Order: sequence, then C-alpha cells, then structure tokens
Amino acid sequence: MARDPLIFTIEVDKGGLLILVKAVDLFLERWPGGSPVEQESVRNMKIELHKALLEMSFLDDKEGSP
Repeated sequence: MARDPLIFTIEVDKGGLLILVKAVDLFLERWPGGSPVEQESVRNMKIELHKALLEMSFLDDKEGSP
C-alpha cells in the first residue's frame, strides 16, 4: 500500500530565503551525479524557491511604494 508523501512547511525570513536560494543554486551547479530523480526534485525545489524570491521582491516593492 502506497503512503502519501510527508509534506513539511518551513517559514523563513528574507535572509533565510536568500541563503536557501543560493545553496540550492550552488548544489545544482556543482551536481555530483547520482539519481536523476533526486536531481529533478532539486530542480523543482529551485523553481519554487525562485518563485518565492520573486514574490518577496514584489511584496518589498509594494510596501515601499506610496
């Protein structure tokens, strides 16, 4: 019987998000090889983190505008 995957929600501030983005980008850039499934999962994580970064930038701009 297949089990549903565990889902975790992590809250980070702006600095934490920037560190996560840099870490995932660097990890993919220096990918050591291995499971293509894992690599695809990391790529998907990168996409989601970059979406969050763009959203953060949008919110920062919105808060700073008159």
